[in-house]
Amino acid sequence: MNICARLKLHAALFALLVGFGLTAAATPLEAWIQSPETWQTTAANYIIRHRAWRLHWVSETDRSVLRSALPQLSLLEHPIEDLHVRFSQNRPDRISAMIYNRGDSGSIEKERFTELLNQLRQDITDFANRSPSRQESQRRGRNINIHRQHWRLDPNLWTLLWSETEARRSGGVNYPYQAEFITLHVQPLEIAAAGRSTRASAQHRRTVPLTNHLQRHRNGDLFIANLPMVDQGDKGYCAVASLERIMRHYQIDIDQHELAQIARTSTRRGTNPEVMLDALRQAGAFLGIYIRSHEEFEARDLQQLIQYYNRLARRQRAEQVELGRTVELTTLYLSLDYDLLKEARGQRQSNVRGFMRTIERYIDRGIPLLWSCMVGIVPESPPLRGAGGHMRLIIGYNSETEEIIYSDSWGHGHEFKRMPLADAYTITLGLHTAELRDHR
Repeated sequence: MNICARLKLHAALFALLVGFGLTAAATPLEAWIQSPETWQTTAANYIIRHRAWRLHWVSETDRSVLRSALPQLSLLEHPIEDLHVRFSQNRPDRISAMIYNRGDSGSIEKERFTELLNQLRQDITDFANRSPSRQESQRRGRNINIHRQHWRLDPNLWTLLWSETEARRSGGVNYPYQAEFITLHVQPLEIAAAGRSTRASAQHRRTVPLTNHLQRHRNGDLFIANLPMVDQGDKGYCAVASLERIMRHYQIDIDQHELAQIARTSTRRGTNPEVMLDALRQAGAFLGIYIRSHEEFEARDLQQLIQYYNRLARRQRAEQVELGRTVELTTLYLSLDYDLLKEARGQRQSNVRGFMRTIERYIDRGIPLLWSCMVGIVPESPPLRGAGGHMRLIIGYNSETEEIIYSDSWGHGHEFKRMPLADAYTITLGLHTAELRDHR
């Protein structure tokens, strides 16, 4: 079982709330959003004043976003799946309310998505007492468009974004309709006018050297500091959440839900990390990135690994393993003796050294690496629950201690971790980079 595919606790609750209306315990946020005091409150006071909302920092090292997934929060009588309050200079500069996304809420039919969208648009129009701007659309990939409308509610600008993927046939395969997401961003008018949250231009990105984010400690650690954190929540979005963090590191404003849509419309098999990377290669022109693969653990690599493993097992009179026609990788890895697996994986030390050199080369340039691996067979801190394929970021290294420094997209407590190189290479399934085309 993929560890990213956690239980979707919100799905049933969402269906109840949307289908039958909000409960009496609902906390409406529209008046709070429009209050001038909301935009002048410091981050520390937010947590104190709204303790019941269970606001928490997405990252303890980069205190820029407070998040709440409390089911009782609502906007114009619509349940909020996820609330984010983004800060700049210790004051909010954007409040985002996710009304629907398929990762948390599950799939819904086109008719239900259209009904939800139209009702929300009408509710915002009634609340604003004015008509919205003309609908804008931005192409983000093949058959992918992000739509938006604006309402001016002095002193703020409300921006509604949504997307859906129409049914289509491509390459002899029928792809069904897929509702994607509906989210609302609210910003003070002066911030919105200044364009602080718009997508950065390539020229702007070039003016900020990625190496400016590097920190070196006396103990030999070299790492990318303050890498933006994303909390993927209860959904299996480890790959797209990791990529969102890299995009934000590059000052590109795209989130995991848009990236999940790109992956979904380009492949039959969901967001498997390797398949997703193939999909993103096709979308590179729209994202301004180039996906490069440095390590890929393929079928022939697995066969060779098991040959090495069995050779070692025979010497130690340990149980050997046989590969069938189909292999469930998690089950296989959990059945192996880890010490033998580690020794077998490290048989070719030149490969281990090459793995470390690749990490060093990219970290030295300020570029994090997408690391797909098998978790649950090496102890980690904080401990992980379950085992399976996972994608995380390598954000640094220590050549003196032969360790890699990595981060998971699970929010607070997962910003900065380390693992011995030998263990890291043992569990590696793939290593990739997402590079800006003008930084290659």
